[in-house]
Amino acid sequence: MADAATPIPKPGMPLTPPPSVWTNRWAPPTDEELLSNLTGNTENHVRNLIQRVEDAAPGIQRKVIWHGMSWRWTIQFTSPSILGYNDASDQEDEPGRDLLYTIVPNPLEVLVVIPLRPEHLEHLPIRRLNRYIRDGIRNAKWAVDLRWVKWIPTANTEVEHLLDLLKRKAKIATGDSPSQRRSRSERAKGNAPAESAADADAAEERAEAAAAPRPKPSGPRVRPSRAKTEAGKKRAAERAAARAKG
Repeated sequence: MADAATPIPKPGMPLTPPPSVWTNRWAPPTDEELLSNLTGNTENHVRNLIQRVEDAAPGIQRKVIWHGMSWRWTIQFTSPSILGYNDASDQEDEPGRDLLYTIVPNPLEVLVVIPLRPEHLEHLPIRRLNRYIRDGIRNAKWAVDLRWVKWIPTANTEVEHLLDLLKRKAKIATGDSPSQRRSRSERAKGNAPAESAADADAAEERAEAAAAPRPKPSGPRVRPSRAKTEAGKKRAAERAAARAKG
């Protein structure tokens, strides 16, 4: 006899599995339940990233948040102290400002999402970052003044690149990135502010483009026929004679 809580499918109706911990909006899971729901190496990569970030920056807080039908249950990692927003009023004015990164624990395709603001992009040395990170940033979509950058980690090397980006983001938020330190040093000396990392990347691109050799024409070089050359010389002589008479 079927359980009273279990709906009996009608003839011809496809059987659907019960909601998982990730998709069931009405049963809030814990972060451990969401991580345990991942399969294979995916769980190891995600747990490795979480542990490495927390080792590098103690005090990070975890929150399980429902993020709509697209991302469903997510694990958000916030750090007001690292990102410089300790005041509750600051967080009310700009909600999510203290968000370091988010994990979307989709068992089929887990996402690591790092929100980046214009001040982050200004001081990130984009061209010096690994291609895995660069491609994610360039393909991300803007939402007002925030870029939600997504990656699918499939190897520990990619976890290392994500960890490097998170460390850079934290340094930018606290004003401790290399380009920010150079700017403060130049101001202290009374000089013009040093260029940002984005300006340095643009200058480097222009220098490389100017120094790049020009492509050689493909295929054999076509020489003009003797008849065309002689005809051109004759027309030039006629024009010169006409100018002399005039």
